Amino acid sequence: MAQNYSTYFSSNAGELSKKITLLKPYEVIDESGAPKTVYFPICDVMAIIEPVSGREYWIASQSNREATVRFVIRYRDGITDNMRIRYKAKDRCKVYEMTSVPINPNEENKYLQLMCNEVEKNKDREISRGLRYKTKKISLLYPR
Repeated sequence: MAQNYSTYFSSNAGELSKKITLLKPYEVIDESGAPKTVYFPICDVMAIIEPVSGREYWIASQSNREATVRFVIRYRDGITDNMRIRYKAKDRCKVYEMTSVPINPNEENKYLQLMCNEVEKNKDREISRGLRYKTKKISLLYPR
């Protein structure tokens, strides 16, 4: 059963205590001319981070996806399921990919639930490489 997060926003905004960074994918052309997807940070937001319970974990595995972490953030437009989330824990940086579209409970536009899996280490490198690309060396296939 899903929790009611409305109380967090109306009475205790301090529950949103973890800073996360939303990463947006862009198609780029690397130095060799090959297309590649890299992730660039678009904004920092405050969130609640919680592991998914055993029952929710089992239900999620039935759809061939593992939902291991739930992020709860204040509602904002433009969040899509192809984005990733970077969270800097005390000892290391973790990157998560969304396993479903953002959930807007009851269509109230108060908060979003983002169900995520941790990205494998080798995929995480593409994000850090994307941050180091120089605009002289690459060109965006779909510029803004």
